[in-house]
Amino acid sequence: MSTDSISERRKRAAAESIHEVRRALNEVETKYKTKQMLRASLDEEISKPIFISYVKTQLGYAEQMIRFKLQLTETDPMPEDVSDPIERAKERLDELAKVIDQARSYAQDIRKFEIEKSALESHRENLCDDCETAAHKLDGSFSELEGIWEEAFDLAAGICLRHEGLDGGLCQIADLLIEEIGLNKGKAFAIPSRRTVGGKNSKIVHLRFPEWTVWALPLAAHEVWQLRVRDDRLRAATPAQSRLFKSLLEANSGVVFGKAALSLWEKDSCQDVLADVFGVFSLGPAYACACINLMLDPTDPWSAVRAKAILYTLSGVMKYEKSIPRPDHVVEVLTAEWDLERREAKQKSDLDTGQAEATRVLFEERLIDALLIFLEESPTARFDLNMWGAISPALLSALDSGSEKDLPEQTLSIGYLLNAAWRKRLDRSDAPTLEKTAKNVRHFAGLLLRASSTRKARGAF
Repeated sequence: MSTDSISERRKRAAAESIHEVRRALNEVETKYKTKQMLRASLDEEISKPIFISYVKTQLGYAEQMIRFKLQLTETDPMPEDVSDPIERAKERLDELAKVIDQARSYAQDIRKFEIEKSALESHRENLCDDCETAAHKLDGSFSELEGIWEEAFDLAAGICLRHEGLDGGLCQIADLLIEEIGLNKGKAFAIPSRRTVGGKNSKIVHLRFPEWTVWALPLAAHEVWQLRVRDDRLRAATPAQSRLFKSLLEANSGVVFGKAALSLWEKDSCQDVLADVFGVFSLGPAYACACINLMLDPTDPWSAVRAKAILYTLSGVMKYEKSIPRPDHVVEVLTAEWDLERREAKQKSDLDTGQAEATRVLFEERLIDALLIFLEESPTARFDLNMWGAISPALLSALDSGSEKDLPEQTLSIGYLLNAAWRKRLDRSDAPTLEKTAKNVRHFAGLLLRASSTRKARGAF
């Protein structure tokens, strides 16, 4: 049975159960007008099983499915990421059982006293509200379980794709790029994936399908920031206890953020924008080009906010001045491309109230600027405009020739190699040239991977 069918059956059962409670209580009010008839039927009507037995059955089925997928025996302990939601689901069932007991206590109250219409209506509404609340909580637990199943399947599939080399070696290049960026402690692991960022495994970077190409590699920086946020959320019991947010405040001493900033910090949409800012800070134009050309949707209003943040950060990183027009500058080229895409796509709608408030906090309350100050003080890698100016001519030449002799004498990195590749793509190179460029990027990245493996092997002795 698929998880979709389980989900649909569960929701349908919950809806039917709540309807059953309403029907039973309505019949108590309208059909039975005397205490004598009420006594004979009330227990039977109100104590009908809602859907606890059904959910328990499905929960047991879920545990069996997880054990099967993870190849666990009955005696093997379940992983915490799986067992915790199951335990929470069981707790919700116990809460729901208490609701049934409360319904029985209402029946006893009605037996002891004369029926008052207003009191009965109050009992009915309270009971139905309690049932709906319990159903929503249970629904959340099952949704979390479904998310864990999907992540486990994607992880297994991604590892297989990487192991069989079907990613063309991109994941190994991404591993080295993540190591260069250096925001997170410990080694992250890249896999091809169809899912967006999210999940419980905080050391996995998802290279999203269908862009399993060298052009999409800069987007790994977006995932690196999300890993840091995810790890922070697992440690913090409440948003106010976020270590990452506190570190940002400490780096911006004297700056006061209101409750709106803290509330916004917890929203995934905000973290998408901040991940974009981090991506441009660490990889410069390569990230901006990859995100605007491959990820953002010109019909989506929030994508326009993300593009604005990307171009704002890129202007600072590239020291771009509007007063000195340069039509060939990467900021002007990307701005013109994005504006053209939005005009052709015809944006669906304007920002809603929440998105407009988020935009105000990001730009007017300078949350983006605060993040950049924090990143300046952090140990993460950053795009160095002076270094780029020194090595870009040699890199562009090497991507044309494919010769190692043309590589710059300075220390080479995956990040600057990707910047050179995107520079050639922005120059409107034809398809054969871009194919050759991508091939040479893989070749030079292979050299860096071998050099990195050699350094690590020497360090082991």
